[in-house]
Amino acid sequence: MLDKSIIISCDKCPSDGKCSSCLDHRNYVILGNYLIYWNREYSDLSVFTDQIRKTIKVIINLILIIFTALGLIAIFYHAYLLKVTNKDLLLLNNWQGAYLLVFWVSLMFAMFLFYRLKRNRFNFEKVVNSNSFDPGSISSQISANYGVNNQKEKLTEKNIYDVLSGDVKKLLVKSWFLSKKKGSKSITSLHLFLSLLKHESVKLIFSRLGINKDSFKQKIERLIEEREDIKQKELSDFEVTMFNAYLLAYKSMSPHIRINHILTALGLSNEDVVELFLDSGVSVDQINNVITWVKLRDDLRGRYKRYKARSIFKPKGAMNRSMTAIATPFLDRFSQDMTYLAKMGYLDLNVARDNKIEEIYRIIETDNNGVILVGQPGVGKDSIIEGLANRMAAEEVPKHLQDKRLISLSLSSLVSKSSVEGQVESNLLRVMNEIIRSGNIILIIQDIHNVVGVTSAGTENVDLSEVLADVIAKYDVMIIGTTTPNDYTKYLERNPLSANLLKVDLPEPNFNETVQILEAKTFAIENKYGVYFSYQAIERIVKLTSNYIHDRFQPSKSIKILEEVAVMVRKAKGKNHLVTAGDVSKIVSEKVNIPLGEVSASESDKLMNLEELIHKRIIGQHEAVKMVSSSLRRARAELRDESKPITNLLFLGPTGVGKTELAKTVSQIFFNSEDSMIRLDMSEYQERTSIARLIGMEGSTEGGVLTEAIRKNPFSLLLLDEIEKAHPDILNIFLQVMDDGRLTDSSGRTIDFSNCIIIATSNAAAFYIQDQVALGTDLKEVKQNLLQSELRPYFKPEFLNRFSGIVLFKPLTPKEIEQITVLMLKKVTKRLENKGIHFSASEEAIKELAEIGFSKEFGARPLARAIQQRVDNSLANFLLTGKIGRRDKVVLERGGEIRIEKAKKF
Repeated sequence: MLDKSIIISCDKCPSDGKCSSCLDHRNYVILGNYLIYWNREYSDLSVFTDQIRKTIKVIINLILIIFTALGLIAIFYHAYLLKVTNKDLLLLNNWQGAYLLVFWVSLMFAMFLFYRLKRNRFNFEKVVNSNSFDPGSISSQISANYGVNNQKEKLTEKNIYDVLSGDVKKLLVKSWFLSKKKGSKSITSLHLFLSLLKHESVKLIFSRLGINKDSFKQKIERLIEEREDIKQKELSDFEVTMFNAYLLAYKSMSPHIRINHILTALGLSNEDVVELFLDSGVSVDQINNVITWVKLRDDLRGRYKRYKARSIFKPKGAMNRSMTAIATPFLDRFSQDMTYLAKMGYLDLNVARDNKIEEIYRIIETDNNGVILVGQPGVGKDSIIEGLANRMAAEEVPKHLQDKRLISLSLSSLVSKSSVEGQVESNLLRVMNEIIRSGNIILIIQDIHNVVGVTSAGTENVDLSEVLADVIAKYDVMIIGTTTPNDYTKYLERNPLSANLLKVDLPEPNFNETVQILEAKTFAIENKYGVYFSYQAIERIVKLTSNYIHDRFQPSKSIKILEEVAVMVRKAKGKNHLVTAGDVSKIVSEKVNIPLGEVSASESDKLMNLEELIHKRIIGQHEAVKMVSSSLRRARAELRDESKPITNLLFLGPTGVGKTELAKTVSQIFFNSEDSMIRLDMSEYQERTSIARLIGMEGSTEGGVLTEAIRKNPFSLLLLDEIEKAHPDILNIFLQVMDDGRLTDSSGRTIDFSNCIIIATSNAAAFYIQDQVALGTDLKEVKQNLLQSELRPYFKPEFLNRFSGIVLFKPLTPKEIEQITVLMLKKVTKRLENKGIHFSASEEAIKELAEIGFSKEFGARPLARAIQQRVDNSLANFLLTGKIGRRDKVVLERGGEIRIEKAKKF
């Protein structure tokens, strides 16, 4: 934006900012060969004079309209008299007299009226032509001429006021009346901004941004009252705003300064306005994007009207305007005329893909026969073809594409209706012969890889792709094909077709391009469902689908969510409601089954008390629980590197101390289900050949155990059990996963791990840990020794360095084993409750089970076996023999004795 220091002022100007009529005493900028300045004073007299002028113009126009109407009445009355008197209406001599004189005079008045209305609609003064400059180097153009006062005589002077649109001029008058009402002697940027709030387009912008206009208005009014110093400034913020608005119009190649330029200039150059928006939770970039969104609506409407108007001259059928083409009846049976569909207005307009259409133009212009658009499903291949069809219908294409038809061939229809007769090749040649003879057809073949390997049924004829390649090479048939990257590599890369058709890669649109595409789609969806999208909702859709939906591609996956959230809001809130970012988060959260959006009060309480929740299932291991809880809180608050997994943790310790149980607990709390845990026993991957099991066999379409599990369930906890037993090359794979958050499978698909929690467990150096804890060594020292020496035989230092945290699990104490016994017996209680049976255990029984199940070497694992043998087996026998029934009370006593308290029978 324009810096105040670039605006040139004369040092002879008085301090109140008023300039003499001499140009040296005006504020101006030099833009190329033009001197741009602002010269317009507002006062009671100037505003009154303007109103008088407008009134006079209206009166003159009314007089001209009256005279034009009199002429029409005169000519019709003359015709009426001729008919009444039975005179010949076609005889020239009968068309004379006073009424005809009135008509001819009124015709001159009508022409003058048309001239005045046309002149009033289109200003003769326009923003300087930016085609001769680079819009991206405005600052350098201004700076290069800064201070060159002695060359002003050679420059063309342009007053900014002369290029204002009618709406902006009205806005300035309203701003002047407002400033007068507020006690100011001149217009300020805040007065201008306050007046803007009443404009319809600005109301729409505020609605899109989710800003309360009334409260915003009150803030501006308070700010105006506080700014006493705005009445006197050497260079007012208002003038800076007008200079910036001019440069914005210049950059956008707009002929006039419009309302959107004024609003953008205010948002970019006025600190007070910027702060007001920031206080409302809206950034400057969001303001600009919403203004672009509103402008996009007008641009699309204008483009549609232009295409429709220009397509009138496009022939409807096979014939071209030069009358050199021929009919194509056989081709028409298997195809669709895209230019005809565009002419009738059935195709969507192309947005944010103009660069790819221009690339197609360049390739075809260099004497190539066509292109193959290579992109994943949903990235916009069809949209580019429809955009090209619209341009061809309007003849807004290079000369060699004008007066041609864009025809989409249906391969499935051609093959299905030909293979039965064994004539696939001959029918394709017949189609191509009509195209060659017509000379005005560009052929579209969707999924062009499908022609490879196609022959007539029951024959050993030539491959259809070879037939097509031969025709293209010999007769310069222009073809545009589409395919996916995998299909191009598999079928077309070494096929003769690729020698004739150049590859055009079509990646996913970037964030801003996807936002623009969604903005264009909202107009039809809003009209269909009667809801309205905020800009934050659009941004949220693109962000969440990019981060959390990985089995589809942009912009297709965002468009699907766009329509789905519109349906949801329509059903939940009814018509005329705003779709917010929260609504989007709710939809995506349901799809991916993880919490998104704003943290609710209940969820906040849950997150802040994670340690307590985890300890309901995990006894002891406070360091491990604390580290895991902190990682989950960071992830939920979105304070992590989103290109990497949520967290990578290594659990070290003896067997049976709760490493796996903690992983299950984390899965239950964060992903709401233990089923969201993907468990790999790394002892099964001790050979290098096991890599194929993880990522898939080379050349196979089936994915690996790891990659398929994450692809189908990207929001999960990945548990790598006994990781020290895996082959070193497999550890290198996980090193890449933890570092980059992604892994490529055998099919070339990139699998995203950025929404996974990765927990690896290891019994490495377990005896060392047990011995050191028994000796009372500080855990920090134990951990340091593990990293420096004890773990080196198992893991490389760079592998250990990839973990967000290495957690040391201590051997369990007898007291902790007793607490674990209570937890395990609660599971027995819950299972019996489902059968209507009440279960409890005495204190003596619990202590006995804990003593039996305690083991320094194996942790709590013997306890599970003890409960199974002394409790579960006995209960099973009682249930099978019918000794226990509904409402009975079962009490476990010391020695494994089961005491039954029978319930009263009804």
